[in-house]
Amino acid sequence: MKAQHLFRILEVGLGLVFLGAIAHHVAALDFRPLAAFTLPILLVYFGFASLQYTRSRALVKGAAQRRSLYAAERAVQATVWHLLGVMLGTGLSALLSHVGVAFDPAAPSLGGLWLLLFLAPYALMQIGLLVFMRAIWTIAPDLLRRVKPLELSRRMSHG
Repeated sequence: MKAQHLFRILEVGLGLVFLGAIAHHVAALDFRPLAAFTLPILLVYFGFASLQYTRSRALVKGAAQRRSLYAAERAVQATVWHLLGVMLGTGLSALLSHVGVAFDPAAPSLGGLWLLLFLAPYALMQIGLLVFMRAIWTIAPDLLRRVKPLELSRRMSHG
């Protein structure tokens, strides 16, 4: 099986896990663990973007530098998508609690349809996840193969 196919399977798997976590906490109207789950992802995205940008500055001009800069830009985009989803989700949860929407997963009712509003922030965060995975895929070929010391020295020399 090609690495690209394995990567797509990984993307789908992570997407489903993310959907399951979001759906579970939204159905239970339990948003605190959801915030604890989604906010650290922002740090990972931002940290990865920063590392890739710094890495690109250490590399000599060429394909590896361009891939690293591209990965940094995609990770920043993922951060923005995810942050928009978190902000929208936070706003929705505040609005629904202010309005007094209650939902019991054991006894579903039409009032539970309000929870479908959370598909919008979930979609934004999912876009962020997919964009981030593409950022990783951009640099994965360089970082997953063995690099000899001479090659590493050549990549990083600016002269």
